[in-house]
Amino acid sequence: MKNATYLFLGLVFLVGCKEPEFKSPNFNIQISNEYGGSLVMKGRWTLISDASFERIPVVNSAHIECYKPERRCKEELAFLYTNADKSVRSNEVSSNTLRPISFEYKIIEWTDTHVRAKHEAPAADIELNIKVSDQYAERVFRETSARGVKGANPMPILWQLK
Repeated sequence: MKNATYLFLGLVFLVGCKEPEFKSPNFNIQISNEYGGSLVMKGRWTLISDASFERIPVVNSAHIECYKPERRCKEELAFLYTNADKSVRSNEVSSNTLRPISFEYKIIEWTDTHVRAKHEAPAADIELNIKVSDQYAERVFRETSARGVKGANPMPILWQLK
């Protein structure tokens, strides 16, 4: 009986010491004809290509709104940087750090089935490719030397919204 009690207490201790589980909003893409055309999507960006570092930490949450008449999208992100992932800032933080980040995109293409938008940062282009009928969204990050940055690596890094 004593051994069973110790085993039970040990299991309770181990369960209580495990890493916390973080949840992002469930993946969803909704398109509407209201306001001349709008799209809202949410979920978590998941790395789908090889990369030496992830740029977006594993624990993240994304909310994106696109407005056809304004030809723009706004991406609101919440990143939880930890020492457990390989994101750029993880080596800069000593403990869990939550950071909000937002990006503005220009809509390049809007059809009944596909929306494509682009953000041009000083050192990289970021594209959103949204396939509404397939309920699929990806984010493509590509360094560029087009705006004066030297040594850019044009190899794309891709994430899928899940």
